[in-house]
Amino acid sequence: MFLCKHRNGFYYFYYEDATGKRKRVSTKTKLKSNANEFLSRFQQELKLKAERELIPFAISELRREMLKQ
Repeated sequence: MFLCKHRNGFYYFYYEDATGKRKRVSTKTKLKSNANEFLSRFQQELKLKAERELIPFAISELRREMLKQ
């Protein structure tokens, strides 16, 4: 993960997603201090998203679990 300032003056945040691809997100600011604030908020959101990730399962598994109770 890193910040980069483009020719247009805006900072962009680069990171790798779960599949290993590099992604770019605009911070929508030209000030490095604001870009760093964006970076910290974005990292927290990524952590929360990873924690809430759903695990798929089959309906037959759900039925089996419900019948156990």
